[in-house]
Amino acid sequence: MRLGDLKLFVRTVKLGSFSNAAREADLLPGQVSAAIKRLERELGIRLFARSTRSLRLTGEGETYLPSAITALEALAQGQERLHGEGNQLQGILQVAAPSDLGRRC
Repeated sequence: MRLGDLKLFVRTVKLGSFSNAAREADLLPGQVSAAIKRLERELGIRLFARSTRSLRLTGEGETYLPSAITALEALAQGQERLHGEGNQLQGILQVAAPSDLGRRC
């Protein structure tokens, strides 16, 4: 399963159409449609009921959506932990200096 396909699925649900999701992701609507079809094929279910004027989640799509969101959030948190903790200083800083350093002449 491609991470990008999963992201496009969630984005399409949020924005309500392949066109809107494509615009936001700087892709063509056909690319979004192909990603969704690939995801549907891998899962063995139909995520969306498509018509010429509307796009809506199927029952299976509604069931899968929370899991997809949770998976993407977990991956983002893991990435944040890897990159965030290494760049963030923590702990107590103690500075020692000779007493002469603080005297004025």
